[in-house]
Formats: sequence, C-alpha cells, structure tokens
Amino acid sequence: MAERSFELNGNQMAFCARDLGLFLGLAVGMAAVLFLEPRFMWPVVIIMAAPLVIDGTVQLLTDYESSNFVRVITGALGGSAVALFLGHVADVVLKVR
Repeated sequence: MAERSFELNGNQMAFCARDLGLFLGLAVGMAAVLFLEPRFMWPVVIIMAAPLVIDGTVQLLTDYESSNFVRVITGALGGSAVALFLGHVADVVLKVR
C-alpha cells in the first residue's frame, strides 16, 4: 500500500515503513551485538519483539491502521530483538567468544 511506505527524493520506497524499521533495527542491533556484547536473555528478546507482533496482529484482525512512525518503531524493536537472538545463536554454534 502506497500510504504505508515513505518517499525518498519524490520516489516511493519499494518497502513499507515497518520493513525500514526492521532493516534499521537489524543493522543497529547487530552492531550492538558485535561491539557491546550484550548478555542474551529471553525475556528481553520477547519484550522487544512484542510490540511488532501486537501491532501487526491488531491491524490484521481489526480496522486499526497504525501510523508509519509506529511501524518504524515497532519494526526497529523487532529487528533489534532478532539481531540479539542471532548474535546468541552465533555465539552458541560458532563458539565465537
């Protein structure tokens, strides 16, 4: 949907605002995992991913439409949660640290 994506230099982006948030969250989250080496905790990952799941589910089941700002924020939190989880998987599987 055109109203769910941003425009850059007068051109509509090929992905929605939530995807943009996911991309940003993954990038920032992976940088944090690599440089800050946060301790992995399931409750933190679940809490970070919950807004994305809640917002998407509510939109799917009701007539509610979140704003692009909310989509970017929930996407960024969800992307960061995925990055934290993937960093943990890499540690366990590759025994990097």
